[in-house]
Amino acid sequence: MISKRIQELADMVPETERVIDVGCDHALLDVYLTSKLKKTKFLATDISNNAINNAINTIKNNHLESKIDTLVTDGLNNIDLNKNDFIVISGMGTNTIIDIISPKIKQITNILIQSNRDLELLRKFMFENGYKIKEEKVIFDELYYVFIYFTKGKYKYCDIDLWLGPIIKKSNNKDYFEFLVKKYKKILPGIPDNDLKKKNIINRIKNLIILLKKCRAII
Repeated sequence: MISKRIQELADMVPETERVIDVGCDHALLDVYLTSKLKKTKFLATDISNNAINNAINTIKNNHLESKIDTLVTDGLNNIDLNKNDFIVISGMGTNTIIDIISPKIKQITNILIQSNRDLELLRKFMFENGYKIKEEKVIFDELYYVFIYFTKGKYKYCDIDLWLGPIIKKSNNKDYFEFLVKKYKKILPGIPDNDLKKKNIINRIKNLIILLKKCRAII
């Protein structure tokens, strides 16, 4: 039985030549995707030997050695990328993710990211490096998770796109709006009242509340 997080992540991965799962842990995503993407090969990577050993056991238990390869490596190091590769990075902070993809940024066409923090920084980095967002999703599975599918393409963004997400800001998904309001309210107590950053965040929260009312969601 896979988690809702992995299920939702898997739903955003398209049929392609190869999926590279960076930080695969037990390779549960890869194993699940083999039943959905029949023509796709998988490469499950992790910096941890223990994680890869766990992944190998999962793969062997499901008799999927011919479909899923494994590799101990730091991020995308030692991997020859091609334009048809689809990369998945889930469960890391934005700074770590940027460190992983920066050296290979010109070789990446499609990438699905679930970052634990600093989504504004992630969106800004990707937009400035020639990517647009194809799909965004927020779910609640004990915690809130945001999934963003980036693909090559120019996008003229504004500040609100960085904070709210250019696609999911138009959504009426209740989990999404509750996530945003909780996130921005949580930041406020540690910032002085006269701080410009706090004023900007307060204005954004006001905008969020307007959006919430329009979508008839509950704060």
